[in-house]
Amino acid sequence: MRAHARARFGDVPWALLGHSMGSVIALHDLASSGARPAAVVLSGATGKVGALLRIGQGLIQVELRRIGTRGRSKLLNATAFGTYNRAFRPNRTEFDWLSRDPAQVDAYVHDPLCGFCRPPRCGATSSAARPACRPPIS
Repeated sequence: MRAHARARFGDVPWALLGHSMGSVIALHDLASSGARPAAVVLSGATGKVGALLRIGQGLIQVELRRIGTRGRSKLLNATAFGTYNRAFRPNRTEFDWLSRDPAQVDAYVHDPLCGFCRPPRCGATSSAARPACRPPIS
């Protein structure tokens, strides 16, 4: 992504933004890539994850081996997104947590490029973060 942006915009200062699981990806990227953005914004960071993250990473790796590169996994979906809708009961869809606007939720549900998790195609640098690329479908 950085190489693409540099090719398009030149060597200008850039910022790294990560929200929720994206904050974990951003921290992993900073620690592993040597990248030095002009600014870093972490929003909704998950805080300390320690052993829980390592357990999750192991679970995700086992499941990825099981389902392959094109598989879909209810386990990965539940791990990544299973609790999001609880705060929005009663639920109209599995994606009510995405927006307070029902029209936006419906647009998301009906968009063929949304609503699924395909971990190996997300491009995330952290194997633990890959399932977070797209919410699940049932």
